[in-house]
Amino acid sequence: MISNRKIRIALVSPKGPLYRHRGGIFCKSLRYQPLTLTTLAALAPGDMPCELFLFDEGIQDVPLHLDVDLVGLTVITGTAPRAYELAAAFRGRGITVVLGGPHVTLIPEDAAPHADAIVIGYAEDTWPQLLRDFAPANCVRATVNRRGSIWRTGHSRAGTCFPATAT
Repeated sequence: MISNRKIRIALVSPKGPLYRHRGGIFCKSLRYQPLTLTTLAALAPGDMPCELFLFDEGIQDVPLHLDVDLVGLTVITGTAPRAYELAAAFRGRGITVVLGGPHVTLIPEDAAPHADAIVIGYAEDTWPQLLRDFAPANCVRATVNRRGSIWRTGHSRAGTCFPATAT
């Protein structure tokens, strides 16, 4: 068991120019939640108590007043401006922000200034370890496996023992 305290995690798919009822090119014909958020939720370690909140901005905007410990945003190039806007809002409130996804993997130097940590590569290879590293009872440097990386991008704020460092 990592800790008795539940970590509150918000997973967000930001809105962008392609999305559903917000006037994007898919309009109302595409109404399924992207698998990214549910996959990340399923990858949370079973022995790590956490509460997960999933937000798809293709359906509705994420509330900026969330009471969470960590926000993970999945970023494609079309959603990068909105992801960075959300990251700034959450970081401004002292919430740790992690960015990942295709845009971050392909252009990490663009994403790095906007997050406390970025994940490069497949979430299956990095997300569970990132969460373990974030857990208050297990604040250690993140490890990096063969296919993915977790990069430290910001300075740790008071009370935050995260972020990770690439090796």
